[in-house]
Amino acid sequence: MNPLRLLTALCFPLFFLSAVLPAPFVYAQNEYQLVKYSLPSGWTSQDISDARYFFPENARDKKNLAVAIIPSFKSKDNKAPEQFEQYLKARIRSDETLLGMSEIKQHPSSCSDQKILMAFLKVQTAAGVADRIYFAFPAEGKWGVLAIVNSQENLIQKYNKELSQFVSPCLKTDLWSTYSALSKNIKNQTAPAAVQTGRTATGPVTAPGANPIRAMYVANIMRMVPNTYGFGYTYRNFNTFWVILNNGKVYFGPPPPNPSDFDYESACRKEDACATYTDKGSSIVFTWKNIPVSLPDGSSIIKLKPAYSGQTGQTIFKKIAAENNLRLEGAFSRKTFVDISSSVTSGNVSGETVFVFSRDGRFSIYGFSGFSATSKGTPMGSVQSPGAITPPPPPANVNVGRSSENFRYGTYEIRNNQLILTFSDGKREQYFFFRYPGEENSVIAIGGVNYIK
Repeated sequence: MNPLRLLTALCFPLFFLSAVLPAPFVYAQNEYQLVKYSLPSGWTSQDISDARYFFPENARDKKNLAVAIIPSFKSKDNKAPEQFEQYLKARIRSDETLLGMSEIKQHPSSCSDQKILMAFLKVQTAAGVADRIYFAFPAEGKWGVLAIVNSQENLIQKYNKELSQFVSPCLKTDLWSTYSALSKNIKNQTAPAAVQTGRTATGPVTAPGANPIRAMYVANIMRMVPNTYGFGYTYRNFNTFWVILNNGKVYFGPPPPNPSDFDYESACRKEDACATYTDKGSSIVFTWKNIPVSLPDGSSIIKLKPAYSGQTGQTIFKKIAAENNLRLEGAFSRKTFVDISSSVTSGNVSGETVFVFSRDGRFSIYGFSGFSATSKGTPMGSVQSPGAITPPPPPANVNVGRSSENFRYGTYEIRNNQLILTFSDGKREQYFFFRYPGEENSVIAIGGVNYIK
């Protein structure tokens, strides 16, 4: 089981840790996303989306054991254990089942007056059962989170010294003892129904492991194209996608509102809609836009040459992270503009859509669209030949315009990369959703289109 496919949803608790590491194990101290850690000699690291992953040197063990520093979470001090538990459950993917979870345990920190939080989760994934251990380290109004995921218990014991060293800057403990204590204390339980079964607001129940998607990637392309009307060229941006499927194919169309519930077999029958890839273990190989692609398994970014006429810069694909039970805050907008100028008029059609989200699950949408045009014709006094059957040219500087606005509101959910909107009148809509890789705090994509905070 490759931990790269598990770590997008890391969240696991740990219990009491009391044994102190022997003195000889001392490594250089590092810090990432509020977590202070020490990287053992020979271990490698890789940044993927919004997390940093660490792997042992042994190639076989690397496929079954990994450490990750994942996004932090906010919490009030007296509510931290409860909110840590909610945070962990929210990171369980829709194609996974939570089999058991320990209580949230606390342990003194040598870096803070506040205690470190620990938890253990046992999760059924598409590749098998995985154990996940989580540590939450207190900081200024936030908690940094470090996770250890493995599919073979003996690896925790084998790498006890190295894994213990990861947390040693703030937590002096023996990892194997902690793992043993936590794993014996788990309570059998299941995740909330919508998370455990993959049930969506409008879609069917999906059995654990039935998700057809291996990974999704997006590239934002800027290219120069002719104006829709009139003369000249303009620059336009658009997203293009790779949907890597478990059946050995890559789908090149935009993902549907529910990416994991789609008839990809029918879609791939269309010419050039899909390509077959070769799985070489460490990478998958296929051809896109006549460009050969070798994509390392789990890679967060891949750079290619320009693929479209008029494109500016490289084609850069980035991995889309799984989004579940996410809460947003703030206003995100998208503006549109089309030049409709011609030889007889100058004008444009413009619009703006603004989504406003709050962390309590409410949203509102404001939309504006406007049209304006001004004629370039000659004055009304222009002379026309007697008997002419063509209409006279329009007068100059005649203005025409119209605009409209709309406002709607309701509640929202984000599950399995779907934004599910329930409006105040009871109507529901759903859209494919993700936070743009590398710009998660400022750009979101709704229906495949980017909105900027």
